[in-house]
Amino acid sequence: MQIQEKKIQDLIADPRNARSHDTKNLQAIEGSLQVFGQQKPIVVTEDNRVIAGNATVEAAKSLGWEEIKVVVTTLEGQEVEAFGLADNRTAELAAWNYPVLGELVQELQAQDFDLEQIGWSDYEIEPLLQADWQPPELSAMPGTGNNSDPDYEMATPIAVTTDQRVTVDRAVERVREEHGADISEGRCIELICAEYLA
Repeated sequence: MQIQEKKIQDLIADPRNARSHDTKNLQAIEGSLQVFGQQKPIVVTEDNRVIAGNATVEAAKSLGWEEIKVVVTTLEGQEVEAFGLADNRTAELAAWNYPVLGELVQELQAQDFDLEQIGWSDYEIEPLLQADWQPPELSAMPGTGNNSDPDYEMATPIAVTTDQRVTVDRAVERVREEHGADISEGRCIELICAEYLA
C-alpha cells in the first residue's frame, strides 16, 4: 500500500455514495483533522473518484486544505462499489464498550481535552460519567437466592435492550388491564409466555 498526496481540487466525490453526513458529523471530522491531522489516507480510484473518505475530503476542503493523503485502489468494476459499501457498513456494525468508553471520557476530561470538538456533546457525556457499570451481585437480583422449596430454581438474569423492555412493559400493562392491577409482574410474564406458546 503506497500513500501519496493529491490535490483536493482534483478529487471527485463519489456520486453514488450511499452514506450521508450531517453537519454534526462533518464538524466532528473537521475537529479531528484540526486536532490530530490526517491519520489515515482516503481511498480513491485511478481516475480520482473517492471511494472511502468522502466526508474527510469535504471536511478538509472546509478547513482550506489543498492536499490530502490517499491510497489509489487497484480494485475494479463492482469490487469498487462493494468496497465502498463495506467500508461504511463495517464501521456501522461496531458497538461501544460503554464501561471502557466511560473511563476514556473521564480521563480525557480530567486532562481538559475538548471532547465536543470531536463530536461528543455534553448531554452524551454526562450519562457516561454518572453510570454505574458494575452489575449487581447475583444474590441481589429478583428471584435469586435461597428458597426452602426443593423445586425452586434460581432465576438466571438476562440482559434486554431498551426497546425490548418497553415492549415487555406494554405487554404487562395489557395483562394487568385484563387480570387486575394487583397481579405481579412475574405472573404477568407467565401469562404472556403461555399466550405466546399456546
